[in-house]
Amino acid sequence: MPKTIHEHPLVTSAAAADELLIWRTASSDTKRIAKSNLLGGSLTGGGVIATGGFTLTVPATGVAALQNVAQTWSTKQTFGAGIDFGQGSVLDYYQAGAWTPVVADAAASGHVATATRVGTYIRIGRLVTVFGSLININTAAPIVAANPIYVLGLPFPCLTFTNYFAPGSAYPSRFTFPGFIVPILLSGNSYLNFSNPVTGATPESLTLFSDVAASTLSDIHFTLSYLIDS
Repeated sequence: MPKTIHEHPLVTSAAAADELLIWRTASSDTKRIAKSNLLGGSLTGGGVIATGGFTLTVPATGVAALQNVAQTWSTKQTFGAGIDFGQGSVLDYYQAGAWTPVVADAAASGHVATATRVGTYIRIGRLVTVFGSLININTAAPIVAANPIYVLGLPFPCLTFTNYFAPGSAYPSRFTFPGFIVPILLSGNSYLNFSNPVTGATPESLTLFSDVAASTLSDIHFTLSYLIDS
């Protein structure tokens, strides 16, 4: 008399060429199939496969229903194509690092003031947040004191969009300037200026170089978030 399934020794692994017995309901008979054919083939009619602590439910359509199953990872994962949250856009960029703010008296081809310069940034998708410190700004010649302060070297250029601008917050230390200033980044620029929102002074007309209390003693600390094109 043939052995029942419970009379056979139990094993915990099987090679690709090993064979398994399956009961075919439609024909009411038992056949054997290679493990490689079973796991490498397709399932129809619905069913559940449980392995390694995970359960995969396969409906009659043969399409696995994993979309709404919460996943938990204990190790770092790589998502090269990004993450789709189902809202019509894909989060495909994250980066954090350092940048070096450069303080100058012009947006290009100007004079660069020496200072201790520290900057960090985080980019998530198209949103960039920067922090910068300009410490002990030196306004000695050839710096033109009547020129505005320009901070160059942003890690990414600003979004190019009509009337777009990104304000931030700043803490000036040891300046004789009596007003309130904020850093401003305008559309398409790779540099920022400082503006007085009380008087409405345009960013490139605020001449903070002439308001440094004493050369090599004044500092500016600032942070700002802005959008980029891509």
